[in-house]
Amino acid sequence: FLVIIVSNTLISIIQECICKMLQEDEIPLIYGELLLVINALKNNLLNPLQILISFLASLLKTIGSAFEINKCVYCGTKKDLVTFSFEDGGFLCRDCFQNDQINKVTPSQMLLIRQLFSYRKYDNPINNLSTSDLYIILDAMIEYIYDGIGVKIKTYNLLKD
Repeated sequence: FLVIIVSNTLISIIQECICKMLQEDEIPLIYGELLLVINALKNNLLNPLQILISFLASLLKTIGSAFEINKCVYCGTKKDLVTFSFEDGGFLCRDCFQNDQINKVTPSQMLLIRQLFSYRKYDNPINNLSTSDLYIILDAMIEYIYDGIGVKIKTYNLLKD
C-alpha cells in the first residue's frame, strides 16, 4: 500500500514539474523519459527517490539547465573535485572552491550525483543508497529549481510528509 502512495505522489510531482517547467512544444521531448519512469515504478525496479532525481536531472537537461558532472565548472580540471554546487552548476575543484562556501556535499553524495546525472538509471539500481543522501540531493534540486528557474514544486511537500 505504501508503494502505491509513494508512486502516486511521485507521479504528481513529475506532472507538476512538467506542467511548470516545460513549454508546450517541449513536452514531446520528455515522453520517452516518462515511459521509462512509468516502467520503473510499475516494476518496482528502483528506489522511488532515485527515479525522481534521475527524472529531474533529465528534465533540467531538457530545458538547458544541465549540470557539469565531468569536470570543474570554472577551470575545467577533472582532478581534485571537492564538492558539487547546484548554484554554480556542477562540480568544483579544490582551487575554485571558495572557503566561504559551505561544503554540503559528501564524497559519497558526489559519486551518487555523478551516477544519477550521467545516464538513465531507471533499470539499474545503485547499491547502498542512503535515503537521507537521496533526500539531501532531492532537496537541493527542488531548491535549485525554485531559486534558479523560478518554479516552486508544491507537491514535493507531500513526499516529505
